[in-house]
Amino acid sequence: MEEHLLTCSFKSQFGVECLGCGTQRSVLALLRGDIVESFLLNPGVLLMILTVLIGAFAIYKRSKYIYRIFVTGVSLAAIGMVVRLTLHLI
Repeated sequence: MEEHLLTCSFKSQFGVECLGCGTQRSVLALLRGDIVESFLLNPGVLLMILTVLIGAFAIYKRSKYIYRIFVTGVSLAAIGMVVRLTLHLI
């Protein structure tokens, strides 16, 4: 499966990774059950999956905090992706 991954056009054009680089490998690691490897490849994937699961539960329970849950989760995912990219560039 890994030999069929798409290449990043941003990375091939500019020579540096974008925020989405590692997403496909992260999902594959998660499917293999390697949560730590998945998080290290792209933390945004795992954080977004957790956000969707927690948000779905909040919708099911008719929580008044649904908006806050999604905004917080998406923000944490974005911060995780930026931190990973920053550490990768150093």
